[in-house]
Amino acid sequence: MKLRRRWPAVAFTASLVIACAQPGVAAPQIGYLYPAGGRQGTTFRITVGGQSLGGADHVRVSGEGVRASVVEYVRPLDNQELRETAGFLRDLVSRRWVARVMDAAARKMADGPALPDHPWLRDLDAKSPMELARLRNKFFDPKKQPNVQIAEQVVLEVTIDPDAAPGERELRVASPAGLSTALRFQVGMLPEVREEDFVGAGEPPTPVVGLPVLLNGQITPGETDRFRLRARKGQKLVIRLHARQLIPYLADAVPGWFQATIALHDPSGSEVAYSDDYRFDPDPLLLYEVPADGLYELEIRDAIYRGRDDFVYRIAVGELPFVTQVFPLGGQAGVPTVASIAGWNLPAETL
Repeated sequence: MKLRRRWPAVAFTASLVIACAQPGVAAPQIGYLYPAGGRQGTTFRITVGGQSLGGADHVRVSGEGVRASVVEYVRPLDNQELRETAGFLRDLVSRRWVARVMDAAARKMADGPALPDHPWLRDLDAKSPMELARLRNKFFDPKKQPNVQIAEQVVLEVTIDPDAAPGERELRVASPAGLSTALRFQVGMLPEVREEDFVGAGEPPTPVVGLPVLLNGQITPGETDRFRLRARKGQKLVIRLHARQLIPYLADAVPGWFQATIALHDPSGSEVAYSDDYRFDPDPLLLYEVPADGLYELEIRDAIYRGRDDFVYRIAVGELPFVTQVFPLGGQAGVPTVASIAGWNLPAETL
């Protein structure tokens, strides 16, 4: 009789376990954030790339002072939609004058098949030829390999309070199916720019930025990003890149990480500094004392010229404090200890 009375409870537990193990709607998976951080006291949008993001409706960020919400979901287009979009954009980009582009867009929308309802395809008649060319490349880059792990996107709006503590947080997205794993999100103190901020702005091909600055970018297949820095004689520049710090491991890449390299060129174009790591840190660092005023070009790429949407970087550039040596390396609890420190742009030699 005891066994009989226990049997319904055992059966219920077993059925619950089986139900939980049955395949259903997958929890969201995220592979990258771009940009992977922002400045204190700002509100901005970031793109999250991943898989099973269609139902994402909530964002969680560790710590205090950072809030985020889902703005929209960006799905990948199917083959038929891609063919329709390719023809439409080909007609637009082939026109030289903006007026003719707008007329072509109107004719196509009136007479041809409707474009897919996709955030990237809205307000096409208002886009410049350069913006249209960039959009075509986003959809149809021949060097880009399909990757379902990061094919879907959600756009988030992020607000960082002015007094939010600088440093790293963990960001996750959630849907009714569950909570994603975490990616690193940085709260910074420097003015920030993105590589795409200069598209169509009348700037030269290589954007010029003042210092200090934090540069955000993504490396696509075979791409090398370049920024020109306004530097003055005597400045002791610290150029610190974060890539592996943001995404330590890419399970479906060979090798399984973004191995970033940085090089600095002087105003004459000669390479004056290069780095692909720093001591035990796989992310590169440059320490450079500027010998003369001018525009110095910073070059960023993958070590073997790969690239994907999740090859995301953040580079802090300026006369920033950086410690290269500490002695001693520790002390006894409860006993005052004086440590000697060495490095660049430090306010003191001891702590």
